[in-house]
Amino acid sequence: MKLLILGGSNSRNSGGVFDTARMMGLRLHERNNIDVQYLMFDDEYSAEDKKYYAPLPLHVIQSKDRKD
Repeated sequence: MKLLILGGSNSRNSGGVFDTARMMGLRLHERNNIDVQYLMFDDEYSAEDKKYYAPLPLHVIQSKDRKD
């Protein structure tokens, strides 16, 4: 099974959603062997926080409307 988790910011700026979405994907992958990937926006903390998604792929949505 493949799962794409869509979200807003991929950093701590998302508050509790950051931990919830990240940990849900990691646990589904570890315990159920599900192919999990993330699709989210970058912001000012993303460079520092992206490491927490490893080893799962994190894809970045580019938006011309974002001012980060």
